[in-house]
Amino acid sequence: MQKKKRNNKGFSLIELIAVIAILGILAVVAGGSLSGVASMRSRKAAGLTQAMMAQCRLDNLSGRSSTLTLRYDGSQKVYYAELSDSSGCYKSEKLGDDKHIGLTVSVGSNSVDVKSSSVTMTCSMETGAVTSLSAASGSWDFATVTVTGGRSYSLSLIRMTGSASMD
Repeated sequence: MQKKKRNNKGFSLIELIAVIAILGILAVVAGGSLSGVASMRSRKAAGLTQAMMAQCRLDNLSGRSSTLTLRYDGSQKVYYAELSDSSGCYKSEKLGDDKHIGLTVSVGSNSVDVKSSSVTMTCSMETGAVTSLSAASGSWDFATVTVTGGRSYSLSLIRMTGSASMD
């Protein structure tokens, strides 16, 4: 009796299913990691924006007439927060690039995308209250700075105190 030779070329169905399952698990893990990185970038940008707002308020309270500018540099495709006084810019923080974050300032029904128009803020040297915000027209009590990315972070700015808190 002759034994037939089996053709053992290729993979069995079970082997293919196992490989596809492993690849699926790796894709889920990698996807979760990438969204975590994007969320970290937007959180960092929101934290830097909040710190620069606080610095502007503090500088004004200590007698240095400061202005905070949130701006977009189209040639570098990067968002910046900059503090300046009568001598020019004295502190600049790179918030992130436009592939990873977005920056919007809202006051009431008025919303300004920083990519299309810079936003400036100044505070009172006596009380620290916000005396001007270029995104605002008319009277206002609260403003929101929203940083988008993997997740959205909102900074609530209170006009009377000049303080900002992250939600």
